[in-house]
Amino acid sequence: MQVLKDLTEIQTRKIVFRVDASRQIGSGHLMRCLTLANEGLTRGWKSFFVMRDADLQIQQKISSFGHEFRLLRAADDERLKNDINLMHSHWLSVSQRTDAAETLEIVLKICPNWIIVDHYAIDAAWHTIVKEKCDGIMVIDDLADRKLDCDILLNQNLGFSVHDYSNKIVGDCEFLLGAEFALLRPEFREWRQRSLKRRSSKKLNRVLISMGGVDANNHSLTILKELVASVHAKRCEFTIVLGSLYPFHAEIDEFIDATELSISKITDVNNMAEIMSFSDICIGAAGSSTLERCCLGLPNLMVSIAKNQDRIACDLQERGVAILTSSGTIARDFDKCFEVTAAEFLVEMSAKSSAFCDGEGAKRVIEKMEAFDGRHIA
Repeated sequence: MQVLKDLTEIQTRKIVFRVDASRQIGSGHLMRCLTLANEGLTRGWKSFFVMRDADLQIQQKISSFGHEFRLLRAADDERLKNDINLMHSHWLSVSQRTDAAETLEIVLKICPNWIIVDHYAIDAAWHTIVKEKCDGIMVIDDLADRKLDCDILLNQNLGFSVHDYSNKIVGDCEFLLGAEFALLRPEFREWRQRSLKRRSSKKLNRVLISMGGVDANNHSLTILKELVASVHAKRCEFTIVLGSLYPFHAEIDEFIDATELSISKITDVNNMAEIMSFSDICIGAAGSSTLERCCLGLPNLMVSIAKNQDRIACDLQERGVAILTSSGTIARDFDKCFEVTAAEFLVEMSAKSSAFCDGEGAKRVIEKMEAFDGRHIA
């Protein structure tokens, strides 16, 4: 029996995710890694999350899905300086060399098949140190702004091509680009058809507001305040979704109590696809959740809340699958959606957006990893 157990453990494929989540970084990177880990779990993979400064809520979330986590040591004054000047270097509280060395200590104990890095502050300097200790390394990226040393490059955003990564990839690399590989949770596949059936209706009553799991700059409250000036907002039912890391619950509760708008606030939902499916339009951040809305054909008034979202937002608007708005114009752009000609446009937007994102991306990525003829460790 012990021999059989040992053989099973040897045959189990393992993934180490190097990802962080915080109020500064947000939760989107962690959530898409969890999506991939959960897909792997259905196929017998075992996942480990290596993180620095992850709070108890984050640790509990990872554990709730049946995955394990390993915490890197907290930074101290002697290890604070970063040795590579990247746009997001401030996301990493130690040097890349230090982070790689500490991660490698964990990797050598786990012996993973794959290491997956979803971190803007990590580049080829880190990858090269760690990659020889696994069959393959995959980088999840949105920026194409730094050198990468990986076997698979995943960028699920629209508008990127291999050309964007010319002179940025060290060695050979397989590219997984576009919404075909979007890492969406299974619930979006499950709700897709029901959601799309609703999109032929031209009603515009239920409005979802979703500005990300952290929303450290409180865009949610800014949007609500601007909607007070809308001609049509009073006849709508608003649902605002907030994450556990959102720091302004008291302020938004005070606004909801005082306003004449009909607003329901929900926190840390586990049925986001269902909520989106029964919404008529979403006012949301131009982050990874944009592809969730596309999968469900949910018309989208989109707000770019970070520099790395600007390119994605412009591309989506050019394709006619979202309307780009901004602070100061939200009420005006929201009211335009109620114009006679807008009804047909929203239906068209729904059809276009659902056409290029079907919710099967995580499955496709895992299959690519399984088929990969990686470097097997002797």
